[in-house]
Amino acid sequence: MKFFAAVLALTSTLLAPVIGADPVNDGSYGAYPVDDGKYHELNLVKPKECPGYQEADIVTKLDFVDATVDVNTLHLAGGEIRYGNVGTFENKKLDMRVTVTEGDYTDIAQVWDDRKKGTADDQNGKKEGSQFGKINLQTVQFKPKSGEGNFQFCIVESGTDNLVTLDEFYFTTYDTDDRSDKASTLKEKLIFDTTQAEMWQLVDKTELVVTCADGLPQPCSSRSKTVFTSTTKGTGPDNPTDPNDLTEQQKARSILFTFQKKSCFNLTYDHYCPAEQPGYSGSLKTCTGYTGGNFLFAGLSDEIRIEGPCNTKSPTASPTDSPSSGPTKYPTDSPSSEPTMSPTSSPSSSPSDTPTETPTSPPTDSPSSEPTMSPTTSPSSSPSDTPTETPTSPPTDSPSSEPTIATPSPTKCTTMSPTSSPSDTPTEAPTSPPTDSPSSEPTPSTGAPTKSLTPYPTTAPPTDDTSSTPSLAPSIPHRPFPNITNAPTLSPTPSPSVCSANDTPLPTIPESACPEDLSLLKIVGDTEIPIAGAVRILDQNSNEVTVRLYNAWTDQQDAVSSIFYQYKIGDYSEKCYEDQNVCGNKSYADITIQCFNHKPYATLDIWVADGSVKGNATIPNCCKPDIPEGTPSVFYKLLVACETKCSTASQRRSLRGGTGV
Repeated sequence: MKFFAAVLALTSTLLAPVIGADPVNDGSYGAYPVDDGKYHELNLVKPKECPGYQEADIVTKLDFVDATVDVNTLHLAGGEIRYGNVGTFENKKLDMRVTVTEGDYTDIAQVWDDRKKGTADDQNGKKEGSQFGKINLQTVQFKPKSGEGNFQFCIVESGTDNLVTLDEFYFTTYDTDDRSDKASTLKEKLIFDTTQAEMWQLVDKTELVVTCADGLPQPCSSRSKTVFTSTTKGTGPDNPTDPNDLTEQQKARSILFTFQKKSCFNLTYDHYCPAEQPGYSGSLKTCTGYTGGNFLFAGLSDEIRIEGPCNTKSPTASPTDSPSSGPTKYPTDSPSSEPTMSPTSSPSSSPSDTPTETPTSPPTDSPSSEPTMSPTTSPSSSPSDTPTETPTSPPTDSPSSEPTIATPSPTKCTTMSPTSSPSDTPTEAPTSPPTDSPSSEPTPSTGAPTKSLTPYPTTAPPTDDTSSTPSLAPSIPHRPFPNITNAPTLSPTPSPSVCSANDTPLPTIPESACPEDLSLLKIVGDTEIPIAGAVRILDQNSNEVTVRLYNAWTDQQDAVSSIFYQYKIGDYSEKCYEDQNVCGNKSYADITIQCFNHKPYATLDIWVADGSVKGNATIPNCCKPDIPEGTPSVFYKLLVACETKCSTASQRRSLRGGTGV
């Protein structure tokens, strides 16, 4: 499956936190915490592929980081929120236009006034410096629909209402949570017709419970909308600040939708009191703390795109009149024109006289005395006397005195004495038998100088010629240079150098065969990572990818104090390692990373802690960092393709401001 070339990155602020009674576990998709404090998975499916989904050649990126709020009148009848400068498609500048499709959302202006919440510019649009778009909702007691908003999001040509149909883009919602952990809490839910989207994704450990609006089990039919309901308490500090730098909890409250050949889509976001909803059968009469929250949204979230199992479009609009004889491999694009063969009106009272399909041969009246098909050869009556294949030689009756396979000739003996230089071939005899105890005198002269350094200086200044025998004792101190001091210098250098500038120059780090197979998902700090120099892919397949790691942050003569790297080694296991004093351009590890179960990608986390970088990234405790306090550190999260993308790279184009991504 191809990865995005450009992406929708809208900015948003989902409804603020809320918590309440968990929806009933009826087998719907999702996971939620119960009294034991652990997550419990509900029928999670992890497909490796998304049947029926194929990424478009052009995936448009709409970025709300630099977007402007040009119109902010959604609270008025016929009003809108218009986000300008969100992207470019086919040389057209794009806006995103949000309008109300039905309901009483325009009543919110009076609630803002009553609750002294400020103006529309304070509540809707986009907070200054934020990377999310937001729409505020307020819940009023005894008004069950007061916190509900029915919205349409459309991509239009800048400054107009002319719709622009995009080949593909992404839209992510965030922060769907409860107001408190009481049973009487206000809750949040997103109601969405999933047939509008090509697919939608939740992470495995989602906190959201997914149900069908018609009350039937999942998957929801195309006639029923899908409901994503909050289950856990949230607070202001746990709200996301970066769509691509999410905590596990923030990912667990998010939903990613992928759209193709679309210009508009509709959704309902509801900030509500369960006790006041139609059909409620519990004992509560009202909720605790009627207030409001923000619906947060953005475009692409890389982490959810990579980690979340995909869910494709709903099944056909209506079933056939009778069940089909067998399940189809995939749902049909539309209902079949004719129903399949009807089953019998009721189970027959006894087995049918003849099978539905003709057997390969008539069944026997009773168990057959012989097998239906003869074996290829008759089994032997007892174990065979000899093996099927002839052994290389008969086994011996007792341990052999000689090896089974004789060597062509006896092995060579050790050398008699070391030569002045390494010999091409070994000598024929050992030097002499070893003594039973340490000798009191040095061994006879070797006839040539030894090849290794002595542990102490020689007995005197070096002689003009090589001595014929080794010295008998260490020499007295000797200083061949008059300026050598008797003591160390006044202060040592700040740290010992582990890399010599005089080392033989290292070869240039080879470039990756496919640069597109490596990309940076996020960075915490101010020092960029030279990806092509820091990571080199050695081997790739759909299950795992092997890479070689290099120090690409310093020159050859300088070292990085500590490099930490963490990666996935199994379905439920990650490991973190540290390498210290890594010289520039040198490799420090070859690692094999397990790919995600449902996508051919893997992630690699790297922390660099050294005075040469700028940043204050936090190194996790699982890496057991032991670095001096105040050491600068930078964090990088890399995406590694387990299947190379170069074969299809030329087919993809990207658009962002007319320059591509």
